[in-house]
Amino acid sequence: MKVEIRHHHRTIRGDLQYPKRRAGKLPAIVIVHGRTVDRDYPPLLPRLRRELRGVGFVTLAIDLSGHGQSGGRFENLTYTRAAEDVEAAVRFLTRQPRVNPFSVGGIGHSLGGTAVFLAKHRGAPLKTLVLLAPVGDTAYHRRHRFSTSVVRTWRRKGIMELWYSQRVKRTFALRFSYYADLKRYDTVRMARDIHQPVFIIHGSRDNNVSSIESRHLYHALNEPKRLLVIPGARHNFNERDHQRTVVSAVKQWLREYLAKKVSRSVAVFVMNKELLLIMKRSQLVGYYRGRWGVIGGHLHKGATPLEQAYAELREETGLRRSDLKLIRVGKTVRIVDSEKGKVWLSTSFLFESKMQRVKLDWEHTAFKWVPVKSFPFKRSYPGIEKQFKALGLL
Repeated sequence: MKVEIRHHHRTIRGDLQYPKRRAGKLPAIVIVHGRTVDRDYPPLLPRLRRELRGVGFVTLAIDLSGHGQSGGRFENLTYTRAAEDVEAAVRFLTRQPRVNPFSVGGIGHSLGGTAVFLAKHRGAPLKTLVLLAPVGDTAYHRRHRFSTSVVRTWRRKGIMELWYSQRVKRTFALRFSYYADLKRYDTVRMARDIHQPVFIIHGSRDNNVSSIESRHLYHALNEPKRLLVIPGARHNFNERDHQRTVVSAVKQWLREYLAKKVSRSVAVFVMNKELLLIMKRSQLVGYYRGRWGVIGGHLHKGATPLEQAYAELREETGLRRSDLKLIRVGKTVRIVDSEKGKVWLSTSFLFESKMQRVKLDWEHTAFKWVPVKSFPFKRSYPGIEKQFKALGLL
């Protein structure tokens, strides 16, 4: 189905397609192409759309402003404009009656991957990101792609022809605002603000965007994350074997982080000298009644994991920031409770408390200070061992 999305006096056009014979609210994906092409290039993107619909995902493939059938002029392209286009597409998708608005992800290739990343950083409600050969380190890309002389000439002229496309047999020009806008962003530094699962795929023989950029971005991201560098693959993944590898890996990732109901949570470990604070859950809570554990809770919308950790500490123990010292942040771990059908992405924090005085709320009926090795794992809840290990306590 052809769709039009209007925003910022621009019209974005795309294809919205639904899987066959699927009922209820469905997970959905926004798919974004790279610079100078359209939603059907490289061939990997149409193939991804078909394969993802086949396993139950709604797909929305858009043409960025100034590309394909969308309005606007290519010469006005900037990373910010591309991110705005992605945000508009996500808003449009979340409002569709058959789409689960809490299970929307983004896939982007090349500049489109960076646009998806920036859209998420700007607040787009994307549950997971898949970045294919993205401009992953904008600072590195700017330094290595544009020489000082090119930048000087570009600034003086205001607009310059920079790319020749063999596919459409034409040269593309961009205004200097493209480069000026690129300088606004440092994606590696921004990565620390992304708390959703991110999967990066790059080719080892990519001559357009170096796989070094993806490595830089990957190392800066929070867990859960994955980097797949495909040996011999180029920027567009045009070889069939490479496409097969990408499609298979993306489908598996999205099944895990988009199709399943995944909840974000925090686990807060509090030590006083050599003793760990443990809490017994009350009969009033929804899960794991009567079990021993640590402080924790769901990650509320708009809160960072650390902000949520402090909120849980205040609510469940009465401890305030001034009473605590943050010692360590553990990597986010994936916890599966098959019995209850729950999947959690849990971020763990270790604090040192100045005191042992605790004020319980309704969520717990008792507390103890015990040596770490005395924690009652057999009377706790699934996955807590992973949280201990994430903090180096086991």
